[in-house]
Order: sequence, then C-alpha cells, then structure tokens
Amino acid sequence: LLAEQVEYDKSGEIAHLTGGIRMDFFRSSTRGSVKVTADSGEYLSSNKNVKLRGKVHVLMEDGSSFDTNSIDYTAASSKFKTADMVTFRQERLTLNATGMEMDTRDQQARFFALVDATVAGGSVHGAQLKSKANSGTVAAKKQVSKKISKKARKKALRKKR
Repeated sequence: LLAEQVEYDKSGEIAHLTGGIRMDFFRSSTRGSVKVTADSGEYLSSNKNVKLRGKVHVLMEDGSSFDTNSIDYTAASSKFKTADMVTFRQERLTLNATGMEMDTRDQQARFFALVDATVAGGSVHGAQLKSKANSGTVAAKKQVSKKISKKARKKALRKKR
C-alpha cells in the first residue's frame, strides 16, 4: 500500500492516505496480479482493512478492470466490496452494475443489482447472472461472456437465415 501523503492518527490507529494511492496484490500460483489506484483512503492498522475513495480503478493482470467511486477492502476475507455504481471492462465486454464484491484470492466478482452488459456489436440489458435477475456470481472472464456469446451466436444464426 503506497500513498503520496500519510497522516497517522495513533489514538484511532487510522492512517489517512492522500494522493496517488496504490495497492498491489502480487501474482500467485492460482491468480494473476491486481493493481488498485484511488485518490484518497484510510488504512485501519488494527485489522489491516482499507477504505479507498475517489476514482477507484482496479486493474487485473489479464487486462480486465473495474472503475467505481469507492471500495472497501477487508483483509480477513481478502475481499473488495462497494455499494456504488461499478463499470467492469474485459475485452469487448462492458458491464455496469450497482454494487459489487470481489475476492482477491480467486478473482471472482459478484454484481448485486441493475446489471447491464454490453458487448461490442450487441447488448444484453438486465443480464441474468446465474438464476436471479439482480444477483449472481461472475467469474469475470467466463460466465457473463459465455452467456453473451451464446446469445450472439444465436443472433448471428438468425441473420444468416
């Protein structure tokens, strides 16, 4: 965890972070690296949790990314969580949703509500992730793109006829 400026409140065990905040999660045998940037934040030394605010950008090694206004990292569970609007991008897929949770260990993301996915050349509004319209788990690379690819193939077959 890096920041241009840090003010530490010893009584509250909180470090107030400003300017060019960066968190790095390094590559392991099961996942790629994750880099997170934000404008400001707080580090709670008692539990090692981090709250990031302002232009939060999460970039994964495979090139997929998330953008949101705020996100909280809980060290005990290795998860990022936000209730804010989130934009996820991977290759041709852009997914907008309200609320998200991502586990840094397996890089699985869960989008909570108002999910709207767009693929270059097509769109799936109110995309159903798993069985519920406003909830579901996404292996950011796999599940959503598989569903959208299936629909795109069906659409292409209809056009050929």
